[in-house]
Amino acid sequence: VDTVVDEESNFDLDLSDPSHCGYILYATASSDCGTVASGISVTNPDGAASGILPVCSSDPPHPESWEAKHDPKLKAVVILGHSEVAGQKVLGTYKVSSIAAPLWALDFCGEVKGAFEALVAMLGLFVLSLVLVVTGLIVSCVSCCCMGSSSKVVVVEQRTVVPKPVAVVPA
Repeated sequence: VDTVVDEESNFDLDLSDPSHCGYILYATASSDCGTVASGISVTNPDGAASGILPVCSSDPPHPESWEAKHDPKLKAVVILGHSEVAGQKVLGTYKVSSIAAPLWALDFCGEVKGAFEALVAMLGLFVLSLVLVVTGLIVSCVSCCCMGSSSKVVVVEQRTVVPKPVAVVPA
């Protein structure tokens, strides 16, 4: 998992693509999630304050998750997506500021896209392996069918003749 922002308090996030599904902002696992979330302010490209969705949990991250394996350990604090004005998404660069703690930002769409691409690649290899197995089975059946009962097997034995040494007598 690659974060797009690492341990920063002021940074910009690109939300120029209307189909982008947003970012998850993380703080250290030891920090108070509520305090960090309330200390985050986001400004959209128009300069207006943009809303964020707090996702604080009192549960520690799962021991096998990337958040628990990260140094330092992280936990999700808020989700940031497009703000809307009159039903239209505001596209562009969003400015994030945190007064309570430094943050890490994860491109959620990028992670989902990467996982989907890996799944498609895995399925492609699976289909290719099935094609190779079926081809091998067909070739095996064809070779057995060509060896019908009317076929004769001829074994050819080759003998080599080794000449006997001849002595040469000088004259």
